[in-house]
Amino acid sequence: MAVEKVISESIVNVVDVVGDVVEMVRYEYDPSLSEKPYYLHGHPLEIVNILKVKTESGSELKFKKYPLIVLLEDFDDDGPAGVFANRAKVDILFITHTNKDYNATQRYTNSFDAVLTPLYDLFVKHMKRKTGVHIDHQKLNGKVVNHLFWGKKGLYGNEGSQFDDFIDCKEITGLELKIYR
Repeated sequence: MAVEKVISESIVNVVDVVGDVVEMVRYEYDPSLSEKPYYLHGHPLEIVNILKVKTESGSELKFKKYPLIVLLEDFDDDGPAGVFANRAKVDILFITHTNKDYNATQRYTNSFDAVLTPLYDLFVKHMKRKTGVHIDHQKLNGKVVNHLFWGKKGLYGNEGSQFDDFIDCKEITGLELKIYR
């Protein structure tokens, strides 16, 4: 009688993999507290609501929002294939609070050069080093967009903020993550 071998595959969650990478970024970006950047994942409306609750909390939570790394959901996940447990295309936001009166030059100096680009660079560095994740080491396979005073597009530029706060954002769209079994 032949014994059937059952192979158990542990579930590999894209949300947790990105969270692990953010944790590694945190240790390098904020070595004394290992608190920043903060990490959220979910639908954009859910993210806005979480940040709103923090703002309205009346506690120190209102100061624990930025800098923020967000994994936007829903995302395409092709599921298991070959050696990969997941093959997902994700959108990731790097967000910082900004001054609504900054011009473009001030935004690049104070938001992008000082906060967003260093966070992005650390994220890419640690994503490439993350055990069990395949990502192109030569060129990031997602599209990167800088959003100055990230708002809703109107005829003459941004009209109103995407979030309740004044923010600048660096966005990666369509980042292909392949997670080994």
